[in-house]
Amino acid sequence: MQQTINVNSTMFFSLKPLSTAVDNFQAEVKFDSIIISMTLPMMKIDINSVKEGNIKSSDISDALGCLFHRLSSNTFAVKMAYTGNVIEISNYQAIADNILQGIDSLQGQAQMMQAQAKGMFTEPALRGMIEAVTAYLPGKEVKEGDKWISVFSQASMGATMQTTNNLKLKKISGKQAEITGDATIEPTGGAPSDVRGVSKSTFTIDVNSGWIIKGSSKQHSQGTMGGQATIESDGTTEIANIP
Repeated sequence: MQQTINVNSTMFFSLKPLSTAVDNFQAEVKFDSIIISMTLPMMKIDINSVKEGNIKSSDISDALGCLFHRLSSNTFAVKMAYTGNVIEISNYQAIADNILQGIDSLQGQAQMMQAQAKGMFTEPALRGMIEAVTAYLPGKEVKEGDKWISVFSQASMGATMQTTNNLKLKKISGKQAEITGDATIEPTGGAPSDVRGVSKSTFTIDVNSGWIIKGSSKQHSQGTMGGQATIESDGTTEIANIP
């Protein structure tokens, strides 16, 4: 029997440039707020990272909301390539320890999602969350009309998904450039999933630094997990650069 899972999410993300080197740059990254609404066959989960939540609560929304509140309360120290791919999250372990504190004592319905909750905050999962926003740059000089491809992985519902983003430098106006992206999202080899999706994004870039001035993306995915659960997911991300 197939079960339907619907997911809608909205994330606000900020990036503060700190320093540059020949082949990388340092930045502070923050998930300012994350809102997730998930409808499962037997329950509905509503998460808003602005709310503190309670890890000890038997209410699954309250317990998982606590984890995302901790995520949005932390600032990541990230080394990035000029393609926007993450090289290193230097303070990952300290942040992970903070986010996951008390997770082994989850109660009630929240306990059933303990493994999935832990999987959301592994280093590869958080790298993927960041790269979904930042991995848009060509890593070389380009001109109007030029195209390039960016590839990164993300953890989603217990599976690893690969995003292949076809990007284009649409136009340059003064000191700003507009980049558009059309991406396909597919499971990696061996993943217990045939969930696939697409996303569209637009970025306004400072042509001197290459950093985002503002940006947004919308994503839609659907398919089945393990041949049992039918999943449909929609997500929106808004991006801001903190000067």
